[in-house]
Amino acid sequence: MATAEAYRVVSTLPAGTAFSRYLMCLAAARGDRYKELRLAEQFTSTPHVLATLGIRNAFEIAQPDPWKPMSRITPSSIFR
Repeated sequence: MATAEAYRVVSTLPAGTAFSRYLMCLAAARGDRYKELRLAEQFTSTPHVLATLGIRNAFEIAQPDPWKPMSRITPSSIFR
């Protein structure tokens, strides 16, 4: 009878490395989605950073920010 082996993936990187790299990509790209992905490709030891950015960008394209049109409204345009 075959038994299922339980295993745990152990990373040699310090805790929080993937999150730090995710934030580094966001900060360095300054809102450029294409640049975020290109920067994340450099981190081969944390491929989930690239996957997370890809999912986030796909979601933002499918679900646009509902507050974006509101950013064009300024107090000076309201109180003329």
